[in-house]
Amino acid sequence: MDKSEDVICLVKRLSQVLTKPIFHGELGLSLSISLGASLFPDDATNTTELLHIADQAMYHIKRQGGNGYSLYRPAMTP
Repeated sequence: MDKSEDVICLVKRLSQVLTKPIFHGELGLSLSISLGASLFPDDATNTTELLHIADQAMYHIKRQGGNGYSLYRPAMTP
């Protein structure tokens, strides 16, 4: 398994955990989540840039309707 596959497995698991319905009595709350990820050092070599491009990946998902995840790809750079 390479780094990107490891990250995708982690992001899928996070999404499953964070989108489970939450109940308080009869009241139920369902969440959606949009996640973006970037890889060190493949995508950037400092935390500021890693967060910036992970943000680009997240907004890529949001523009497609949200409730998903994306690993950063250079084509996402405006």
